[in-house]
Amino acid sequence: MFQPSQTAPSACAERLPVIDALRASAALLIVLHHFSLYGPLARGLAQRLPQVSQWLVDYGRFAVYVFLVVAGFMAARAFIDLSARPTVPAIRLIVRRYLRLALPLSIALLLAVFCAALARHWSTEDYIPAAPSTAQVLAHLGLLQGVLGFESLSTGVWYVAVELQLFAVVVLLLKLRSGLPGRGLPAGAIALLALSSWLWWHGDPALDNWAPYFFGAYGLGILAWSADGARLQSQRLLRVLAVTGAAAVLALDWRGRMAVALVTALALSRVGLRPTLWGLGEGALRWLGERSYALFLVHFPVILLLNTLLDEVPAITAMPPLLPLAAGLGVSIAAAAVFHVAVELPCMRLLRMNLPPFPSPRRILGGLRLLARLTLRRQG
Repeated sequence: MFQPSQTAPSACAERLPVIDALRASAALLIVLHHFSLYGPLARGLAQRLPQVSQWLVDYGRFAVYVFLVVAGFMAARAFIDLSARPTVPAIRLIVRRYLRLALPLSIALLLAVFCAALARHWSTEDYIPAAPSTAQVLAHLGLLQGVLGFESLSTGVWYVAVELQLFAVVVLLLKLRSGLPGRGLPAGAIALLALSSWLWWHGDPALDNWAPYFFGAYGLGILAWSADGARLQSQRLLRVLAVTGAAAVLALDWRGRMAVALVTALALSRVGLRPTLWGLGEGALRWLGERSYALFLVHFPVILLLNTLLDEVPAITAMPPLLPLAAGLGVSIAAAAVFHVAVELPCMRLLRMNLPPFPSPRRILGGLRLLARLTLRRQG
């Protein structure tokens, strides 16, 4: 099992510039990927810059695996920081993570539903979500829309749901091992789960709404966190075996997504804890890295409105496609900045104050029964 580095910063003490740089870069790539998929902007880009468009369509989605590795890295950092409080209930950790993800998401979904309603008024594009049902809204609020088969109300909601599942898997794994990681993270079990994910589960598209499909990347992030804290020979051996196994799987079945995850994890294991970025635009990258989740949440409403504007104003469609693409990216970043200040930061302050009381098991079961009843009614 890995022990935390003696020089590792506290999970809340300071930001890590390398993490901010990775988050900022991945968020920008995801936004460009989605701009290349939907509506007249995507068609114009494909027509005039086909190679750029095709690259963004094919490879822009790989940025999700950067997010997954970073999420695992930061989760391990948080678990180590909690080692002084081994009696914290597992459900409390999972609920706190749910609220951290879902509170901003719920506001972003309201924005997406409103913008989709505006877009449907002027456009009949297939990618525009239909008006949501009650069951669909409840499924999204519970981050269960993928596993229950509901159409997503915004892009990327599936990722938020999967990240919560991955976090819960590791928390429960730690609890089964007699509490929080006061003695270190169970690297052997995590490495085994990660390799199992790459070997079997990641090849099954039917699992792509579930944690096992993505645990390979998340687990590599967890192992990368403790790399510089490994002191014992057994710890080094486990790390070498995990990386060697991942490389062997990659050699047997080349997958670009896995290569991105492996390179990101190796980079984090070497420089993830560095206090500077060697002067490489650190201020701008930190600013955007802090707002990367907001950018991830709010760029789809911008896509809806921008494409509706392109449908209604032919003169804009006649412009070189890079101009509306740059405008959409700029508006998305501006919207993310506003969302970060107006929504995300207040939600974080609320969570730091205190966690709301837990609902009783009876209420939880009642809510699940209601959601199941609405889902069956919809399918019937």
